[in-house]
Parts: sequence; C-alpha cells; structure tokens
Amino acid sequence: ERIAHTNTAARISLLKEWAQLEEDAFEDPARAAELYERVLQIVPGHGDALRSLSRIYLTLGNVELAVTSLERDRDGREGLDRANRELEIGRVLLERAGRPHEAFDAVLRAQALAGDSPEVVQLLESMLPQAEIRARVAELLETIYIVQNDHAKRIHVLEVLVMTRSAKEDRVRTLERLAEVHESSGDEAKAVDALARAAREFPADLPFWERFADLATKA
Repeated sequence: ERIAHTNTAARISLLKEWAQLEEDAFEDPARAAELYERVLQIVPGHGDALRSLSRIYLTLGNVELAVTSLERDRDGREGLDRANRELEIGRVLLERAGRPHEAFDAVLRAQALAGDSPEVVQLLESMLPQAEIRARVAELLETIYIVQNDHAKRIHVLEVLVMTRSAKEDRVRTLERLAEVHESSGDEAKAVDALARAAREFPADLPFWERFADLATKA
C-alpha cells in the first residue's frame, strides 16, 4: 500500500530496500528477485536491478536468466561500460554456462570497445585451457603479445598453436615464427630446436636445413 501511493523514484528505492532486506536479512534470494523484477516493470533498463538480478540468478543456479539480465544491462550502455558488461557476460558464459564459443565472442565485442585492456587480456588468457577455442584464443593472444613485445608469452601461445595445427604447412609456419622469437630473445638453442622440428616435417626442404645449420653453429 505504501509503495503504490509514492512517486516513481521513491517506489524504486523502496522496492530495492525491500529486496536487499529479503536477500540479506531473510536469506530469501528468490523473493528478492521478484522485487527486483518489479523494479524492472517500472524502469525496464534499471541498471542496479539488472545487475542484482544477475547476481541473484547465479546464486539460484539459473545461469540463463543471469546472462539475460547482463545482456539487458549491456544494451543500455556504451563505451567502456558496455565493454565491462561484455566481459562479465564472457566470464559467466565461460565459467558457469560452459559455452566457450559464446564467451569468446563476448570478449571480441569487449576488445572492439576497450582494445587490449588488461581485463580483456586476462579473460582471454583464462580461456586458453578450453580445447574448443584454444586455437582462436592463442591466435588472438599472439597478436596482442607482438604489440606488447612479450616474447615469453608469445612463445607459450605459439607452442599452443603448434599443438592445435592439423595441417603440416601450418605447423611449419608456426614453428618458423617460434624459432624467430627464440632467436630474437637470444635463445639460439631453442631456436635451433624449433627449426629442427620444422625440418622434420619437410625433410627434403633444403632451406630449412641451411637455416638450421646456420643457427646450430651459433648455439
């Protein structure tokens, strides 16, 4: 009765306070969700209510509704705020929904808005163990590490790419890049090893063996 006769802003404030009370004091997240849904009936794009609903639905184990709430919140945002929502969506899809391809797509959308931010890179790196998207993630991370001039991390993702390449030609090209990075970082011995692995793929290819021999004399 009290809520029904107050203005819009006050109604929303009362509903949010009530929802917080239900969740925190009475430990009834389902009831809290109902109250936040009432907020959305008044203001469909209310950011605080949508984020609270996402958190509550995750607590209740309803991942789909959690993602939907985040997507609705994202759609009302621009720039870095929108990028941050995409990253949240990506984490939920990856860690809770088991949908790595969609999680990767969310990170791509975040990258388009935020560039190679630390948050984007961190989430990408957490995706590397996912077999379904490992090659796509490693390819993207390599381009980032080239810009960052991070030889150690680039070597790691190149090794991942070598393992995921099914075509011999692709493996050889990746091993050549791996040899170049090892050489640039001053580790001729590992560069020789990478070239030797490439040469074994094409044992009759003379240029590989010539470069292998040249590097071997330096190692």
